[in-house]
Amino acid sequence: MIRTVIIDDEDHIRDSLEKLLARHCPQVMICGTACSVASGIRIIQEMHPDLVLLDIEMKESWKLAVGNHLKQLAFPI
Repeated sequence: MIRTVIIDDEDHIRDSLEKLLARHCPQVMICGTACSVASGIRIIQEMHPDLVLLDIEMKESWKLAVGNHLKQLAFPI
């Protein structure tokens, strides 16, 4: 199984991704979703996913927030 986290600030996008993955990618297991930078970083640190599906145009800046936490992440980017 590919442990996956979805991070997007729009509910309908997170829901659509979950449905598409369930239908077309049975090897993908959604282990968490988040709607903000802060909750996304927390869930990544808690769940240690293999894959992160990340909205790159969120209201908050990922560049600064993730940059501060990259050393703590245990997966390739």
